[in-house]
Amino acid sequence: MKERPNKNRHILELISELLPEVIEWMDDVLPPEGFERDEEIAGIRNDLIKVLCYGGSGQNIIDIYSLDGYKLAKELEDRCNWFGIDTDLVMILNKSIDFLNAIHFQKVKNWVRANGIKLEHKVGDYIKWSPDDYSYRISKVIEVSDTLGYYIIYLPFDKEFTVPAEKVIGKSDKDKESLLLVSS
Repeated sequence: MKERPNKNRHILELISELLPEVIEWMDDVLPPEGFERDEEIAGIRNDLIKVLCYGGSGQNIIDIYSLDGYKLAKELEDRCNWFGIDTDLVMILNKSIDFLNAIHFQKVKNWVRANGIKLEHKVGDYIKWSPDDYSYRISKVIEVSDTLGYYIIYLPFDKEFTVPAEKVIGKSDKDKESLLLVSS
């Protein structure tokens, strides 16, 4: 089974969603059709990668905590020497998180279907799941997402947590096992 899609890794798809609108925003300063225009568009693409990723374009891991249109526009201005930043560009860049969520949703949905992930537990069941390779927890299922292949469980102190299906070890009888972290 391939690894579950990671939201931070969809940089190329995110750029392809943003790029047409950014190009339209810059159209009055771009050269006419031809080689120079293509070079400028490649530069715009590289600048977007630089501000959307941790540590610049080398890592290609999206910094999902920085997908704020104003912050991204400011980064383009400061790090990439863009000028004429305005609210129109900020509004375009603000779409980053929505685009990324839509891309990620579709990739996870396809991954669940391709890997035949079937959720066998229902709301109210107690499941045993592993947050790492060394231990497990027992928690109550409060929501099931067949489409995305995960359970939402209840943790003590009124917290909800998402558990991917591949982290579930099995069903648990809550009366026979502790609800605390247990070493395996």
